[in-house]
Amino acid sequence: MIGVMMGLRIGEILGLRVEDLECGTLHVRRSWCRGNAGGTKNGKEREIPVPQFLGEALRDYCVQRGTTGWLFVGESGKPLSDRNLIQRHVYPVAQSLGIPHFSWHSLRHTFSHAGRKRGESSYSGDETTARTFKAEHHRSRYMHDSQVRSVRPCRKSKT
Repeated sequence: MIGVMMGLRIGEILGLRVEDLECGTLHVRRSWCRGNAGGTKNGKEREIPVPQFLGEALRDYCVQRGTTGWLFVGESGKPLSDRNLIQRHVYPVAQSLGIPHFSWHSLRHTFSHAGRKRGESSYSGDETTARTFKAEHHRSRYMHDSQVRSVRPCRKSKT
């Protein structure tokens, strides 16, 4: 759901930590590829609003798995392998649904296509994607304006 609803690359999804979810916002800071942590593809961090239903699902997931660490882990405690994940879980589901040629990048294309269908500008780059999604955040059917629920509560400012 994160890939299709937020347009993230698979490495960015696997590189997420629980601490990256805060106050209804997802902080994309790193990627995980072939067993190694690294920066995002363009080297920039970005913040993306989390749709309410996705935030609720992630909050429930975090309650079960813990409040810190990698968000999606295998038995070793390290982030999942994109290759194992797609071969063991995604391909079988795609095949059963009659989807012949699925790839992780298909989720980004779906996100981009859905944005264009709503009349949003092109989603060619990450900054454009994040900026467009932030604008859509206030109008979307699956979000409630400023009442996006957070995975972790907002920190109160010290005054």
